[in-house]
Amino acid sequence: MNVVKKKLLYRCPILLLLVAFFVSSVSVSCSNSQQHTQIIPEAKRIVDEHPDSAYVLLKKVDFNGLTDNESKALYALIHSKTNMYMGHYFQI
Repeated sequence: MNVVKKKLLYRCPILLLLVAFFVSSVSVSCSNSQQHTQIIPEAKRIVDEHPDSAYVLLKKVDFNGLTDNESKALYALIHSKTNMYMGHYFQI
């Protein structure tokens, strides 16, 4: 019985560390997604009057980190507007 308790004591800290690492990874991932969903509407709100500021806000967002199509479409629309207002055009 005593040997079993010792094995559990050695395994529990490792298990607790693994669980803590997993939980912190998930929370950081979710917080980035929530932050992006807050930045994009703010950029949309200011793009017409301050396209340069909206552009700076959008640079903080990782497009590949956006999970839903609505956020990706809104990001692309606002990014296009900032480029248009600032005189950056794509040449074909």
